[in-house]
Amino acid sequence: MKKIYSKFVKDRRKEFQSETAFWENDGTRHVSKRGLYAEGKAHIERILETYQLYEQSGLVCGAKKQGEEVLFDYICGETFEEKLLIALKNQDKEGVESLAREYNSIVDRACLVGEEGIVQNTELSKQVFGEQTADVKGYSNVIFDLTFDNLIFDGQAYKIIDYEWRFGFCIEKEFIKFRAAYAFIMKFCGYVK
Repeated sequence: MKKIYSKFVKDRRKEFQSETAFWENDGTRHVSKRGLYAEGKAHIERILETYQLYEQSGLVCGAKKQGEEVLFDYICGETFEEKLLIALKNQDKEGVESLAREYNSIVDRACLVGEEGIVQNTELSKQVFGEQTADVKGYSNVIFDLTFDNLIFDGQAYKIIDYEWRFGFCIEKEFIKFRAAYAFIMKFCGYVK
């Protein structure tokens, strides 16, 4: 088995520092994620819990536990981000609108039935996000990192490839969309004219 790429995240607290690696073995690829420290074990376990929570939805790429890491199916395809960049570059208004509808649908599906609630400023939510707009509808256990580069079209449907961030408190759906749009704009401002 050969490691073909590795990315380390070291700018977080120890329990969230990780390595994501891409592996190839006889033409078959997979992705692994592991914590860099023993303190990260719970965070890695949470990834598998998220997979199990969303497995039936068809939204997430496959995952399984192997030792101290999680192995993911390697998804080959075009990211939502790539499709959006092409539509913007071509000034394809209908294409951008279609992608926006598709993204809204993905977010709607990621907000699981039975997880609805009211956004509240709990101590934990304030630690993570600061003060939130309270008393609006939100969802707990929603996959938070629904950025456009974390969605890959595999030829049939979009799959979420990075779903390690999920919180037990309610988050407003519009905040997830805003964060994805903001990340895209910050990454590509000035690129699309």
